[in-house]
Amino acid sequence: MSLLNVHVTEDLALVAVDTDGVNPAGKHFEICKLYPLAHANTLLAGQGERRFLLEAFSWICMADGDVDYDVIVDSMPGMLRRMAEGARAHRAPDLRYTIAVVGFSPKAERVCGRWYEGVVTGEFEVHSLGSRVSPWPFPDRAAIPADEASHVELARRQTAWHKTQGVAGGGRLLLAELTRDGMSSRSITDLG
Repeated sequence: MSLLNVHVTEDLALVAVDTDGVNPAGKHFEICKLYPLAHANTLLAGQGERRFLLEAFSWICMADGDVDYDVIVDSMPGMLRRMAEGARAHRAPDLRYTIAVVGFSPKAERVCGRWYEGVVTGEFEVHSLGSRVSPWPFPDRAAIPADEASHVELARRQTAWHKTQGVAGGGRLLLAELTRDGMSSRSITDLG
């Protein structure tokens, strides 16, 4: 399952992910769910089935031309459709995925974000991204995480829920910050 929390404003994006993964035998281990594309001032982050996240990252890195946020989001639907065709051809199970793409858009002259979610063998949805908290299985409304402290508080609550469900969620909390001029990321706490 994992957590993926994003807050996007005109000049700044904050993206938080955990590092916990679970293999088919139920063993927990650290995995990467946040991929910087420094040359494009764009971040990819994901939750759920990570094969599509890794393939999208690889395709973008192998592009034969200039790449920026706008090129990436324009290319994502075609990439996701081709990956779904391959998954169907290999009879992959219907696993769910989410990919957040956050970056500086030269066209819009601001920081922007898109949220892609779907099933690896089928269709997907695309949403413009302002702020998003996932998962949020609680009856109260999620507070929008606009700073480091609120990301930690929110992630601790999500991780406690993950543990009740027996799914991946925990490890270290990574927070990436992206502006018009660049990006940075760091581990901000251990979620257990």
